[in-house]
Amino acid sequence: MACLRLKAVARALGNEDLPKNTVRKVLDGFAKSSTKSFNDLCSSQIALRRGSLMQSLIKAMPLYSQLLDVLGDLETTYLELIGGQKWEGISARPHESSFTAEMDKTT
Repeated sequence: MACLRLKAVARALGNEDLPKNTVRKVLDGFAKSSTKSFNDLCSSQIALRRGSLMQSLIKAMPLYSQLLDVLGDLETTYLELIGGQKWEGISARPHESSFTAEMDKTT
């Protein structure tokens, strides 16, 4: 569900209006899931994007395309974890997603 919403927002903004750190922020957000292997995937994607070889490839690819590729990878991994009953959600409903969140107490 989150990937679909992010894709819709990205499509609405278009490549020119997406913030330059969009992919990093998306990966940071998804890395707060309840499932360690999913978090590890997000962390490895962040680390991989720091390398010089990947940086040269990234520069040649529109940000919108980068985001769609990352979201596709995350979505596939999530579905594989759900299918293998390895998603570590904390819900009464089977396979429900679970992400940690913090309340902003300043407002």
